[in-house]
Amino acid sequence: MMELVTLQAVEMNATDVHLVPKHDSAKVLFRLNGELRQMMVIPLSAHESMVARFKEEAGMDLSGNQRPQNGGFGLYYDEWQGDFRVASVGTTWGEMMVIHLLDRSNAPLSLDALGLDTPSLAARGTHCWSDPPACCWSPDQRVRERAVPSTRHWPS
Repeated sequence: MMELVTLQAVEMNATDVHLVPKHDSAKVLFRLNGELRQMMVIPLSAHESMVARFKEEAGMDLSGNQRPQNGGFGLYYDEWQGDFRVASVGTTWGEMMVIHLLDRSNAPLSLDALGLDTPSLAARGTHCWSDPPACCWSPDQRVRERAVPSTRHWPS
């Protein structure tokens, strides 16, 4: 069941998959073009096994369903490469789970692809790479003047 849901989500270009338990069944929802759409209704027993499989793949604690958990895993499917970020939280009728799909195959890899050309990067300085929180990309000069450089250092 897990494979069916993940492959269908990838083929439909969903950004999120929501597994929502109710008192007698569970809903499987996909976020397509920013809108949550119900894809199927499954029995609670199938929901519990699917949640357990996602938790196992994501490296989450299978025994703990009372506290929120996060995890993730990668997937290769034909030409598609991506990561799944998994979050679960216990509810009255079982665990609710949200799986966020991150498509690595279409991700822009260079700053030029993001529209940040070399002159604007040079004008900004190299401190952006040594201290990312201090780097403020704003076209509004007032926002840049109010930005306070952070003292937090990110590991390199």
